[in-house]
Parts: sequence; C-alpha cells; structure tokens
Amino acid sequence: MVGAVGTPVVSRLADGRAARAVLVGTLLLIAVGGAVALVPSLPALIAARAVQGFGYSLVPLTVALARTHLKGATLARTMAVLSVSVSLGAGLGNPAIGLLVDVGGYRLPFLLVTLVGASAAWWVARRVPPTPDCGHRVVLDVPGALVLAAGLSALLLVVARGELWGWTTSRVAVLVVAGIGLLVGWVVLELRTASPLVDLRLLTSRSLLGVNAAAALSGIGMFAGASTVMLQAQTPPPDGLGYSVFVAGLLMLPMALTSLVTPAAGLWLARRTGHRYVLAGGLLLVATAFGHFALRHGSAAEILVSMVVMGAGIGLSYSVMPAVVVAHTPLARTGSAMGSEPGGAAGRRQRGRRRRGVDPGRAHPAGGPRRAGRGFRRGGSVRSGGSAAGRGGVPGGAAGRPTRPHPARDHRRLRCDR
Repeated sequence: MVGAVGTPVVSRLADGRAARAVLVGTLLLIAVGGAVALVPSLPALIAARAVQGFGYSLVPLTVALARTHLKGATLARTMAVLSVSVSLGAGLGNPAIGLLVDVGGYRLPFLLVTLVGASAAWWVARRVPPTPDCGHRVVLDVPGALVLAAGLSALLLVVARGELWGWTTSRVAVLVVAGIGLLVGWVVLELRTASPLVDLRLLTSRSLLGVNAAAALSGIGMFAGASTVMLQAQTPPPDGLGYSVFVAGLLMLPMALTSLVTPAAGLWLARRTGHRYVLAGGLLLVATAFGHFALRHGSAAEILVSMVVMGAGIGLSYSVMPAVVVAHTPLARTGSAMGSEPGGAAGRRQRGRRRRGVDPGRAHPAGGPRRAGRGFRRGGSVRSGGSAAGRGGVPGGAAGRPTRPHPARDHRRLRCDR
C-alpha cells in the first residue's frame, strides 16, 4: 500500500531540483526499514515492510536523474537498464534472499538491505551531481495524495481480505463503493488542480495512453505472474514441486539473466523498426510465457522455459518503454510520469494474497489440491491475456509523433526542458 501511494508522491518530488536529495532520502528510508526489521516483534516487521514500500519509487527517481544529466544513446541505454532492474532484482534477489534465510534466518536479509541501502545513499550523495535549477517549483498536491491513499486502501483491502470476509458481504460492498467513489473524486480533483500529483491529461494524451495501458497490464503480469510461479514451485506435491525458498528462487534466475541481455537487442531493433514494434513484440512474449505456464507447469524444466521467454519479453518491452514516455513528457514531469503506472501496485497486492495461500502445516494450498491446480492454470491464463491486451494497446499510443504536453502552470515555468 505504501508503495502504491508513496511512489507517485516521491516521483513528483523528483521533478524538482531536489531529485538527488529525494533519492538519497529514499535509500536511507529503505536502510532504516531494514534496521527496524531486526527488532524481534511483529509490529516492527510490519513497519519495516511499510517503510520499504518507498523502494518501488527508485526506478522513476533514477530515470528522472538520468534524463537530467545524460543525453543521446547514453541516456537510452541507461534508461533501458534501469527499467529492467526490477525483473533483474527479482531474479537475483529471490535465490539470494532464500539462501540467506536458510543460513541465518529472516533477519539476515534485512541486515543486508540496511547495509546496501546506506551504502547506496552514501554513493549517490558523493557521486551524483546536483540537479540544475530549471526555474520551476514543485508544489506537492497533498489533498490529492490523501484522497488517492484512501481510495487505494479501500480497494486493496478488499483484494487482500475479500476471500476471507466473503465477496458478497456488506463490508466488501461498502469498501468497493467507497474506494471507487474516492478514486473518481480523486480524478476530478487532479483535473482541477494547477499542479496535480499525477497529470492525468498528460498520461491520457494520445501519445501516451497506449504505452501507459501497456505498462499497467505488463506490470500486473510481471509482479503477480512471477509470484504465481514461486507459489507453484513451493507448493507440496502432487500439485506443486515442493521446492525450498532458495531453490524456487533459482527458477527466477533465467528471467533475470535474459532480461539483462535483451535490452541491447531491443534498442537495436527499435532503431530499425520503431519503438512500437519492439514494445508490442516484448508484450507478446510475456503473454506467451504465461500462456505456456498455464498449460505446462509440472516440472522445473517447463517453468524454466516460461522464465526465459518472460525475461526476453520484459527485456524487450521495458528497454523502449521509458524512451517512449520520455519522448512525450516534459522534463518537469519525468519522475511523476514514470512513477504513475498502476500495474505494479495491483500485481504486488495479488502477490501478497497468493503467497498467503500456502499453509506450511498442510499438504496442499488452501482450498485443496483440485482448487490449487485450477488456480495455477487460471493465474497463467489471466496474466497471458493481460499482457496480450497490453500489446493491443501499443500501436496507437507508441507510434504517434511527439505532441505538446498539457500546459499546466508548472510546465510553462520550465526553462531548461529538452
């Protein structure tokens, strides 16, 4: 929840001259969260995970800084690497964290996070140059942030607890109505605010609508789909493979390695065929990966095939997605434009639900073996369809020529846009 709301807030702050300070502060928050988790209590662990939710804003923060200080082919390569860092971290982090848990318990990974976060903050403060003063002042839309937090909290609470409470109960109905109403009110509020938290006119413009829809659907597929694979690998036989956390994490490694090497090919293809074809092709590969997983997930080899194809699709699509967004976004809105993609939040919430579906004291996931098997097939099918739908939204949004952004007041005051 903190990541869903904190990301647009932090990303908006990154649009100003304090971008480097915001990045340092975010890294320090992650380090503090890791330190808090070392306290042996459940409230401390929950608080630590909430604070670390701000880590999801690191990609838009770093992309905004890269656009400020880099240009040309160097900028394109840097944005491609930054955009696939999430899948790279998932593929490398899952087996590493699993190994640390097996060796030293759950506190050892948090200790590593503390050291890495503090070291990264020190390095950024020392090596990253300050952001130039572009003549504009960032005004944080506090009412918009509060209304967005309330609306998302209501809906994500339904996603997390709806099955336990019952989908037809009055509690769920009230939360759904309240959440939708608050989000509708948030949209109206953002459209009437001079310096909104999220510039909806810009994000829904003809040039960005398609790529934003593709980013949302692919984000849902990547986060929720990868967690479904982890759940399948850890589910006891006969429905799953019964692997440990470490071994299940190793199955994610091919996705990370493939997504690391394919952005170079994506940029090469984009120069010759155009960004929209590379983006559409990458999303089609992601859909193919989940389609294969929905049908074939009974062995490690079959899962590895899905992970390789998924990594290739993520590497291709995310190598050009930031370039398309940046090409149609003013410099004063780079951070908030990159941090306003909603797919990751929904996918992460689904991931939390599915991980809680495994009861270590039972032989099968909650609901029995037949339900578990159907769940894996449905999960892969839904994510495959979502990625394919995102591919269908690409051509119109990514193919258009750059258009003039919505002339909000903070855009007009920008003097060093490029």
